[in-house]
Amino acid sequence: MTKELVEKDQEFIAAILDYIKGNPNQDWKNARESLKNDWGQKKRKNYNSALYQLLASGDVEKGPPHTGSSRPTWTATENGDKQKYIFTVK
Repeated sequence: MTKELVEKDQEFIAAILDYIKGNPNQDWKNARESLKNDWGQKKRKNYNSALYQLLASGDVEKGPPHTGSSRPTWTATENGDKQKYIFTVK
């Protein structure tokens, strides 16, 4: 049995990746604080879902939490730094 994804908005997931690219070693709470003007309705579970989807796709890697925190930090991988293109053969 697979768990249903909480976050499905690809624009939001892309915004999280862009944030992590520009702000390595940050946690979901830092991302929420920075993105709240555009994504204020998103909750912790949305941020975590997006981050773990990015982890599964190899776009980010999870790091140790900051001192005094239990929240993992996130950094874009080389894969996450590359633009993704879809080519169609006619």
